[in-house]
Amino acid sequence: MAHRQMSGSLTLALAAALVLGGCAKQEGTFEKAGKKADAAIEDAGKKVEEAGKKIEAAGDKAADAAKEAAEKAKAVGKDVAAGAEKAAKDVSDAAKSGAAEVKKEYKDATKK
Repeated sequence: MAHRQMSGSLTLALAAALVLGGCAKQEGTFEKAGKKADAAIEDAGKKVEEAGKKIEAAGDKAADAAKEAAEKAKAVGKDVAAGAEKAAKDVSDAAKSGAAEVKKEYKDATKK
């Protein structure tokens, strides 16, 4: 009985191999179209990936440019602040000097 089951299983396996083997050898229109579609999808995927890399590189370049611009603006800001500080000191010194002159002239005028 075990021999018969084994023989039946072997027959079934051979039949399946022949059927599948026959299918594998013949490539129909749909299979060819499927392969072309797969190739096109793979090609499109590669192009999307390449575009993504280019976009990432452009983003990195833009970020670097923005960082450089921020550093330059910071340096300019420091220069402007230093200039404003010097101008404020000059105005203060001039005001003190002018006040001292006015005070002296007032004293001189009131002595007479």
